[in-house]
Amino acid sequence: MDRSNSPFWIPSNQERRLQRTNHGTSLVFITWQDVSQESIDIAHLSTLAASMRTETILAYISTIDIVMSNSHFNLSNLHGQQQELAQYLFPKKIADHIAALIKRGERDTFIHDEQLLLAAKLAILHGKPGPPDQMESLHILGQFLLGVNDVLQTGEKMSDSPDELELYLILRRQGLHRNEQIRYLLPRYYDLLVTRSNHVPKVGRSLDEAFRLETGIGIEEYLGFSFLYLTPFFGVTNVETLQQKDFLSIIRRYEEQFRDLEMRERCQEFFSRNRATFSKTYEGEDLLLSSNLPFKHHPLFRMENGSALPISFSLLGEKATMGIYWVLYNHFTEYQSPEAEKGNNEFTTYFGTLFQDYASDLLSRIFNEQDDPEQHFYDENSIQLVSKKADEGKPDGIIVTNNCMVILEMTTSSVQAKVMETGDLAGFRQDMKKFRKKIKQLSNAYDNIAKGRVVVPGLNKDKISNVYQILVLLHPFPQCTESWRLLREPPKAGIAEKFDIKPPYPKLYDWYPFGRGILSTQVHQPQILTMEELEMLEPLLRSGKYSFPDLFNSKLRNSVTANMSMKNFLLMFLNVEELENRSMTTLYKTVTDKMREHLINHIEFAESSGS
Repeated sequence: MDRSNSPFWIPSNQERRLQRTNHGTSLVFITWQDVSQESIDIAHLSTLAASMRTETILAYISTIDIVMSNSHFNLSNLHGQQQELAQYLFPKKIADHIAALIKRGERDTFIHDEQLLLAAKLAILHGKPGPPDQMESLHILGQFLLGVNDVLQTGEKMSDSPDELELYLILRRQGLHRNEQIRYLLPRYYDLLVTRSNHVPKVGRSLDEAFRLETGIGIEEYLGFSFLYLTPFFGVTNVETLQQKDFLSIIRRYEEQFRDLEMRERCQEFFSRNRATFSKTYEGEDLLLSSNLPFKHHPLFRMENGSALPISFSLLGEKATMGIYWVLYNHFTEYQSPEAEKGNNEFTTYFGTLFQDYASDLLSRIFNEQDDPEQHFYDENSIQLVSKKADEGKPDGIIVTNNCMVILEMTTSSVQAKVMETGDLAGFRQDMKKFRKKIKQLSNAYDNIAKGRVVVPGLNKDKISNVYQILVLLHPFPQCTESWRLLREPPKAGIAEKFDIKPPYPKLYDWYPFGRGILSTQVHQPQILTMEELEMLEPLLRSGKYSFPDLFNSKLRNSVTANMSMKNFLLMFLNVEELENRSMTTLYKTVTDKMREHLINHIEFAESSGS
């Protein structure tokens, strides 16, 4: 499994090391102070960066990031990888010290995403000009990277509440990037933005028309060009492979194959910026507080030789996929101005329908294709057909399996990007209103099914002893004790908001009437599943190795696992090895073939050179 598949958050101080003991979900990184007893400040970091060439630092940062992003993730592999990196970057004494810290379980890693992005900013602002060179010693680079961890630690926001600190850190972590695998992101967004939107066109201005107005090209063309930039680095898990690809010039070689010079310049403009532009953006900024949006908008660094390097492979993947969604989201908000809210609602309602169909198709593959009489997924349409008297309160889906029922609500709602990037706890509390509404809908759906207002085909309520409530999200959500408290806990007195959820906070479950018994059924705390988690679960569930209710029953046994993401639960607690999702693999191949067809119109592929 890719490291990008695990949204671990990285503590660096005593409070977070305590949290690792309490929650078991965090990784602790190593600082320069840990290995030398001396701390490095931002001025010293600037001096270290000035002793190296910008492109040399970025070449190493990019190499490390690509290899780690494509590597199979689990703690054992991560620890081994970090120890190997330490031997490469440091004198033996320091490398052995790092290895000892990891082996004793006191630390986990000295390389992570936030560190690499800050290091890239320092390199751009303070590094020397010139092409990448072969450093006589990598010890300065190693000291530089560990020193960035020192600065990140001393510049962190502290909180009196460990739970609020945890939420702040997870928000910041997810504000960097989504941590999703490209093999899921690419086919999912192609299916949503192209296949489904073509099958059920949006009334008025279509998605492709809107995207053309914003960018000058269609969605499929954009995806094709995006794939061109992703291809050289996708799946690369070692430095030797990057070297064989001629890593430092491969993007230039690809771009030289464009037939249309104007289109090549447009693609370069979409994805990359040079040192002068990035420097102008960050000059005079407090780098510790500076935004990563410039890297998100342009994840490739344009080198002096005309080629380009990914500053972050994950950000490049997001730019190529979900970046289209946000272009459209902003377009329809502004397009309807001064009726911005109307335009926003129009787009999100339409796209929400596409997403619900996508998620429903996936759930149908899991539960309806195996002809198992003990389990079935019912989508909203099949519930609607037999619940004609119910004007509202119908769920987006129901799973019935053995003695369990799973109620599903699906939404494209997300936490604001600015809230996540800055760790804005006040802004997060405001954002919780839209998610609370969805949580309440789960409880309302249970009541309506229990009272017969909503009918589920083939459901025998007398058999149901456990009910699980699942909110299915397109976008990642920061799950931890504090975020779930804000979702489940009734609002404070004086706030005019009716809040009735099952079970009452903080119970893990409670008994409710359902069928013949007065208190016959356990209703469990609501849970969240992201789309990527469902895509990960599909082969595990279809294989029969795991069952949906059993996974949630296990996860909800205690408040620690109940409050974390399913992804962390699978990886950190169950140590699950991900199986290939053949449906997504087939879709991925279909999508890449279609992208190649579009690229042929613009690019003269040099097959003989392996491009």
